[in-house]
Amino acid sequence: MNKDELKKFVNKILAKRNYPPVRSFASEFADGIIFEQVFNILFDEKINCNLVPSPNFETRLVNWSRINSTICFNYLQ
Repeated sequence: MNKDELKKFVNKILAKRNYPPVRSFASEFADGIIFEQVFNILFDEKINCNLVPSPNFETRLVNWSRINSTICFNYLQ
C-alpha cells in the first residue's frame, strides 16, 4: 500500500464516524489525537488517554507516551 492509498483508507475509516478528513497527515497526527480516534474505530475500543492538542513538542511527546503506555499495558497482558 502506498502513501496515497493509506491516506484514502484512513479518511474512509474516519468518515464512517463522521470525523473530518485528514489533509496534512504529519501535522494532524503529530499530537496523537487522530491516532487515538483511528485506534478506537479499528479495534472497537474506547481508550481515552486524555491527550492535549498542542503544537508544543514536549506536550506531543507526553501524548504519545500516554498512548504507548495505554496500548502496551492493556494489550500485552
